[in-house]
Amino acid sequence: PKFIQEKPIADSQVDEFQKFEFNTSDNTDGDTLKVWVNNSLVDIKKVKNPMGFYHVIGKIPEPIMEGKVWIKVKAESNDGCNDMRAWNIYIK
Repeated sequence: PKFIQEKPIADSQVDEFQKFEFNTSDNTDGDTLKVWVNNSLVDIKKVKNPMGFYHVIGKIPEPIMEGKVWIKVKAESNDGCNDMRAWNIYIK
């Protein structure tokens, strides 16, 4: 699996952080998809597109107002591969 089109984008600066979204490649097994924000597992909403990829939306309970946010995504593919992607978001 691949994780692309993240919002906010990697290494961007935002006023506060609470919501994020990204897409997966079409070979992603949605049942294995997990997301952590600052090492805490978060609930996500997965919407499967007719073309096979997932649009993933997540929201943490309280906004982060300062510092840095670390987002980590991990999943397996339908053909047995796995991948992990991590990126940072900076608070202005």
